[in-house]
Amino acid sequence: MGRRSLVLLVFSMFVFLFGCQAGTLSENKTDPTEVPSPTLTIVPPLLTVTINDEILSTTQGSYCWSEERSKKHSMTECADTEDPLLLEKAKEGEAPSFAPNSPVTISYSGAEDLETLGVVFQTADNDTEFEVTLDQQEFELPDEPGVYYYRTFASWEIGDTSHAFRVAVE
Repeated sequence: MGRRSLVLLVFSMFVFLFGCQAGTLSENKTDPTEVPSPTLTIVPPLLTVTINDEILSTTQGSYCWSEERSKKHSMTECADTEDPLLLEKAKEGEAPSFAPNSPVTISYSGAEDLETLGVVFQTADNDTEFEVTLDQQEFELPDEPGVYYYRTFASWEIGDTSHAFRVAVE
C-alpha cells in the first residue's frame, strides 16, 4: 500500500469517526427558547401498610391512573403486571413477623376520595382467597400462626391500583 493510499485511508477514517460524532453532538443541542416538556410519567397512589408502627414493603400490581394536565387535556397511564400476590410468594427471605391479632393500617398517599378498598389473603399452603373485613382502613392479623399473603385493590374516580404484601403470624 502506497503512502498516498495510507494517508487517504487514515483521513477517511478520521472524517468518518468525527463526522458521525459531530452529528450526534448537534442533535443534543437545545434551543434556549424551547420550554422543556413536562414529565409524562403518571404515578398511582402509593400504598403504606403499617403494623405496630412498622411500615411494610409492598409490591405494586396493575393500575390505571389519570391526571388532568390542563383544562382541555388529561393523561392516563395503565400498567398490567403479573398478580402481585404471586410476586410476593416468589420473594426470597422471611416475611416480617407479628403477634396474632396485631392491627394493620392501610393508607394511600397521593389521592383523595377513595371509593372502594378491598383486601383478600391466602395462606402459604392454600391458594383459596379469603376476604378481609375492614373497619375504615384497618383490620387485624389472624390469630393462627403462619405466613399470610395479602392483596389490596383500591379505586377512585380517576383510576385504580392493586398491591400485595406478606406477613408471618407467630
